[in-house]
Amino acid sequence: MHKLLVSTLCTLLVLAACRKTEFDSEVNNPVFFTGISLQNGDTLGYTAGIDGIYHFTFIEKELDKWRSINGFSATDCPKSDCPNSLRFEFLMNDTVDPSNWHSLPFAAPDSSSQPTSYLVNFKWDDSISFTEQRLYINGILLAENGSGAVLNVNSSVSEVLFIHRNNSGYQSQVSRLINWNDPGAMPVVSLNIEPDTSGGYFLHAFVSDTVGVQLYWSTGQKDETTIYLDSLFSWHSFSVVRQGITIASAALFDIPHGLNQSIGTKSFTFNVTPSFEPPPSAVAIQYIDENNVVWRSDYEEQPATFPAHFNIYTNEPYEDNENGVPTRKLWVDFQCTVFNKDGERKTFVGYSSTAVALKE
Repeated sequence: MHKLLVSTLCTLLVLAACRKTEFDSEVNNPVFFTGISLQNGDTLGYTAGIDGIYHFTFIEKELDKWRSINGFSATDCPKSDCPNSLRFEFLMNDTVDPSNWHSLPFAAPDSSSQPTSYLVNFKWDDSISFTEQRLYINGILLAENGSGAVLNVNSSVSEVLFIHRNNSGYQSQVSRLINWNDPGAMPVVSLNIEPDTSGGYFLHAFVSDTVGVQLYWSTGQKDETTIYLDSLFSWHSFSVVRQGITIASAALFDIPHGLNQSIGTKSFTFNVTPSFEPPPSAVAIQYIDENNVVWRSDYEEQPATFPAHFNIYTNEPYEDNENGVPTRKLWVDFQCTVFNKDGERKTFVGYSSTAVALKE
């Protein structure tokens, strides 16, 4: 994967020059914008038509793939490759239909030897009475009910959330970060509530690994796996935190008043098969700061300690750009790490309304 398009423009076929999108002051409703929070508390914000910022879209052919670039930058910076600019780069092969995008993996560096995707076979118990069971990966609902699902996962680390609502009315919820290259690296947690003969309740959390983590109950207790309460709230939760990030949790909601039997969370099992085939689509983010330092998401592997995702919530046809190339309007949220050439890094958590130019 080329890192700096400037060095490769002589080999590129530029299909569309840039399109700039301005702010509609009459309705005070910006069409295209991006907001980003950094780990140090700083923020970045770009809105087309505000403070001289425009939104540019163009698409280029690179050997066996396309690179569709949409950027936020000053009007005299149509490639969004100048200081104080941000751009998204969507890479795709000839077979890709962007209208089918729901989430995308982050593009890996050229030197990567890591798998590009993971085929995961999830299983859960459908013999227990339930009214609903749902599986989310990185916040996207991907399966419900039944006894499991086979899914293609395009991030090396994913947040997996499983929700089970029992026929008795209470809801079980378990969440965990999973590193698909090393599924046992992060702990698994479950939660049980057991009535006591004296009228109180024992709450037991089962954690597969407590090394280097902090444990938190929703009732305020810390670093204990069993607590005793005289009475229950309508919900209770337990979280496992490592380096400020919740890596596993379990919760019970809508707990019946006067509970007189043990209840507990329900979970899932899985097996995973890695794939080393290049993904048909991927995304990269480039940010150039005020000192002209280039930061990119594909300079290094995305770290397992800060799981990357790029979720697409709306994906709809939009106007052709100035050169008559069709575009689609996307609403996305994302989380990733960007790196400079000195190995320094920044964490991005953001959202964007952006347009993407399409291959014809």
